[in-house]
Amino acid sequence: MPSLSKSTSSPPPRLHRDSSDAERRLREAEERLREAIEDLHRRNAAHGPYPPCDHGPDESCAAHAIGNLCQSFLLSYGVRVGIGILLRAFKLARGKSYSSLLDLKQLVSEKDLIVREEACRVGLLFGGFTGSYHALRCFLRKFRRKETPINAFLAGSVAGLSVLALDDSNRRRTLALYLLARVAQSSYNSAKSKNKFHLWGSHWRHGDALLFALACAQVNQSSP
Repeated sequence: MPSLSKSTSSPPPRLHRDSSDAERRLREAEERLREAIEDLHRRNAAHGPYPPCDHGPDESCAAHAIGNLCQSFLLSYGVRVGIGILLRAFKLARGKSYSSLLDLKQLVSEKDLIVREEACRVGLLFGGFTGSYHALRCFLRKFRRKETPINAFLAGSVAGLSVLALDDSNRRRTLALYLLARVAQSSYNSAKSKNKFHLWGSHWRHGDALLFALACAQVNQSSP
């Protein structure tokens, strides 16, 4: 009988091991949580009172905006110049002047300077838009001390003034209508992905493409 009471009063060794393992895992979890909180505090202290920008911490806001401006300008300028040279080559080939296709003086002549001027304007349009957009977003992020969709809306609205780089009012209107259709498409896709709004027929196969084609019809109608 004494041996029976002694065996019932002491817990089994397996329970001891389970409880010690649980305590060890709990201490490890608390240690990881403490390290994560300290790391979060260090990151917040490094960023200061402003929310972090989209670009890397080693790049300033001004360098980020200027880099996007130059990249977009060079890309759009090169594309427009390439299209101008290609159209010039088609014009020479249509006149059966095939040997002139190898002559740079005729292919890229000074009398076609309007092509290069237009390419500069197109480059200023897209480069000015992207550069000013990123610069304004960084400014609004630091000025308002928070990052909200309003910052992107305000930055895009002001950056849209870069359309004034085009000297032709008809082209400005056509581009504005095209971008308006793109804005409507982006807003519709965002609302549809959140199950807030969808148009009739959008559940069809390629229904969204059909709706976008109908929305872009006003651009073709207004083009001179």
